[in-house]
This record gives sequence, C-alpha cells and structure tokens, in this order.
Amino acid sequence: LPVHISHIKKRIYVGCNKLASIDEFSLDGEFLYRRHLWEIAPEIFPIPDKLHGKFRYGHIRYIGESPDGCITVTVAFVSGTENGVIVMLDDGRKLIGGPGRPHGGIIDNNYLFMVDVNQGKLKKYALRSNSFTAEERPDWEAVPFIAKPEYQQSVQNIRGMTVVNGQVYCGVCHFGKPATKQIAPRLVVFDSDTGAQLRDISLPAIEGYPQPRVFDITALQ
Repeated sequence: LPVHISHIKKRIYVGCNKLASIDEFSLDGEFLYRRHLWEIAPEIFPIPDKLHGKFRYGHIRYIGESPDGCITVTVAFVSGTENGVIVMLDDGRKLIGGPGRPHGGIIDNNYLFMVDVNQGKLKKYALRSNSFTAEERPDWEAVPFIAKPEYQQSVQNIRGMTVVNGQVYCGVCHFGKPATKQIAPRLVVFDSDTGAQLRDISLPAIEGYPQPRVFDITALQ
C-alpha cells in the first residue's frame, strides 16, 4: 500500500488497490474519507458497462507531494491496459499518461520528475504554465550509471523517489532473483537540473534481508 504523510495538509494518504481508492486520515489516525479512482478522475477511470472479476481500475503505485502541497497519484495498468498515468488528487487533472509503467511522480519547482520502473529511467518534464500538465518530451532522461565493469549487465529497476535541495534520490534494485554479477540494491542521487548522477549510497545490511529492495523514499521534515 502506498502511504504518504503530508505535513502541509496535516493528513495521511493511503492507497488501496483492492478498493481502487485513496483513503485520507488525520495525523492522529482518524479516518476522514475515501475517494475512489473513478471519483478522482472519471474521464481517466470510467465505470465500465460490465464488470468482471479480473477487472482493475489500475494499480496505485505512488502518492507524492509538491513543495506547496499538491498531492499526486501515480497509477499503472490503467483499466487493465499497459498504460500509466499521474493525476492530481484534488481535481483529477492528468499531468502525464500513456504507454509505460510509472512508479512515482513528484512536482518540484514547476517540473515533474517521473520514474519509469520498466525502463529503469528517471525522467524530468517541464509543466505547462497555462494548464499545469507535462510537456510531451522530457527535458532529460537518466539511467543509473555503473562504474564497475563486472556489474555492467545488471538489471536496474528504479522504485522510490524524493527530491531534496536540488537532488533527486532514487531507489535502484532488481525485482527478480539476483544473479551472481547483479549490483547490490542502492540509492542513486541525480542533479535535478541536469540529470547528472552525483553519487551512489549503499543500503545498510539488514538481518534477515540479504537483498533489501527500496519501495519508497520520504524526506523527513
């Protein structure tokens, strides 16, 4: 379940995929209300004429927030397709959407930073001032760089992201069974202006978890 704590709105947001909803709680844990995807963005998540047991409105993968408190919701497999979308929670406006499997979207300084988990890429999009939607082409795309030759063929899935002081922190790991020459899971830090990779941060050893995998990253207030 994706969870986001908003210190600006003083709310906790929880995504529930079985109910296709975003639940909102107070910081004390009191349930406030629930909004389903078809209520948040009815044009993107229309109610089908006929429902069957395997139908899903989508897979809620991430809940993010801009510095001024705009909450974004990242959804993959929209209505059972291979398409993904990032929408604004307040008004259902689509920031970006189409083929691909986004695993995160954060607004910072009028730019949208998006993680494409399958491509293993971090992408930066300018937001149009008149509609506050993302441009079609990214300003840049970044793939985590591997310095050691023996790990060059490693699979790199990016999952989890946050932006702090002009730097984008991403979790990088492999979802499958790691191969002998698979680089260990780590955090990779990018410059938010240029997309240049600044440094790697190895994940600490955790007892019982020989291959820890990043799911989400949050900047502490």
